[in-house]
Amino acid sequence: MKTKNKFWQEYLNRLDTSPRLDTPEHYVGAMSQARSNFEHAIKTFEEELSKIPIGAEIENWLQSMGLPESIISQFEANMLQLIDLGLFKMVQNGRIRTLNELSPEEHQSIIEKIRCFPKIPTAEKEDLVKTYILFSQHLSRETCRLIMQGEDPDFQRTIKKIVKYQEFIEFVQLLPERDALIAKLLYFGAPTMDEVLNLTVGQVDLKSDLVKFNKFSVRYPRHVMIDLRSYLAKKEKTELIFMNLHGERIERTHLNNCFNRASRKTSNKTRITPKMLLESDIANSIAANWPFASYSIQ
Repeated sequence: MKTKNKFWQEYLNRLDTSPRLDTPEHYVGAMSQARSNFEHAIKTFEEELSKIPIGAEIENWLQSMGLPESIISQFEANMLQLIDLGLFKMVQNGRIRTLNELSPEEHQSIIEKIRCFPKIPTAEKEDLVKTYILFSQHLSRETCRLIMQGEDPDFQRTIKKIVKYQEFIEFVQLLPERDALIAKLLYFGAPTMDEVLNLTVGQVDLKSDLVKFNKFSVRYPRHVMIDLRSYLAKKEKTELIFMNLHGERIERTHLNNCFNRASRKTSNKTRITPKMLLESDIANSIAANWPFASYSIQ
């Protein structure tokens, strides 16, 4: 047998007590056959998925949980609400949708649409997102990851933050509209508190979901930009976005006091400051020990 290098022989030398191996060509052929069998199995699996209505798998998920009836009932109500609101479509062009039609792109689209949907309280939106992600995780397991699970973009974006995402969601709901918007800008990407407090209307690009700070721009989640659009109504381009009752820049002291009041109302009463919303805690973050974290968290 002719090879381009001596690896195979050196490899065999290190296996002198092992059973005799065949030639590399034999194993290349075996790999090719295995791949062919796998591709055929995937094709057959996809054909079967095309016969299963999405609604049937939702029912299977609810029945397989083994959780208290009250929790399952809430998940059921949440899934029905997503369907009724038109956020998770079961029928398209008069045809019942099947499992093979779901994709990671649709998962992300549904999660974004939930958070952007008007007239639903934040806590309810987060509960709908949680329910949908749990269903997508079940679907991923059941299909051996042929259908990838949904990922929460807001959670992924803030996974290294010192203030954990669920703590922030509870906290931000306790703030007045203006201060809640400031908190979101800080938490989801602003460089400093001063740059947020000094923002003018002209620094916001609503078409691109961008806020232009001094050294770089930040593309914020769509739901944050919708909140910002509403807040900017009837303001001039040169105006400060966030002003006090006298039309002046908000004082840092006022913001700290407001955050302190909201913190005392949270379930764990943990103090949250504007500065904390900017800070990361990489050592204790969920992704800290994952070598590819920097490539996956945007």
